[in-house]
Amino acid sequence: MKKILSCIVVLAILCFASLAMAAGDTPCVSSGLQTSSGAIVTGGGHFLCSVLIITDGTDAVTATLYDNASAASGKVIFKGTVPGASYFGVGDAGNPIAVGNGIYLSISGSTPNVIVYYR
Repeated sequence: MKKILSCIVVLAILCFASLAMAAGDTPCVSSGLQTSSGAIVTGGGHFLCSVLIITDGTDAVTATLYDNASAASGKVIFKGTVPGASYFGVGDAGNPIAVGNGIYLSISGSTPNVIVYYR
């Protein structure tokens, strides 16, 4: 009986995973390590998933993301500051945030490092 129940649970999990993939769920991709301000992705139809802010252990880093393809202006979709001694901080959108124009990263700090995850 336990084997049958285990098989049913596994099949249900596989079924839900297949439905999610069929519904268009695509994984988030990494911008790679960003050390200066600039465009992450241009054009609409993208989503912000999360942001990883990394410090040098001494100086704070602030990251601001805009719904903009080429400038640090317009609608702010994320802003976070990580104190230097914290080394890193994660901003997770929970549900991906839709952007209409692109994602532009503005970062400050003496040795800023940011990774943006989007799709």
